[in-house]
Amino acid sequence: MPVLEGACLNSINILSGAIHQADASITVKFTCQGNVMNLHCQSPRAIKIYSATYIREQDSICHRENSANYCDPMDKMSLVGKHCEGQMTCNISVDRNTMEDKCPIGFLYLKVMYDCSK
Repeated sequence: MPVLEGACLNSINILSGAIHQADASITVKFTCQGNVMNLHCQSPRAIKIYSATYIREQDSICHRENSANYCDPMDKMSLVGKHCEGQMTCNISVDRNTMEDKCPIGFLYLKVMYDCSK
């Protein structure tokens, strides 16, 4: 599954814990390598990024055969913030070039925590 997203008042588990949500206003979104992450907010709200990490830490997210079980997280807060912060919508390619991938044996994903603020 290329894109996972969730928002809820309390913790929820989807696909063996792939999504964990602690605050109703914050959305956690995962997009697998090779896909495009789409973030969006309804007008007049705009995207506020809390964290963005290019990572492989849970095998249950974006599972692929022969994928490394773990890669050091790469902070992508400035990259995602530059494209998305203050916008109503944005699209980010989750590929090795855009993410400046330093874990070539792994199949990684982009994990973004954001909300829609006024």
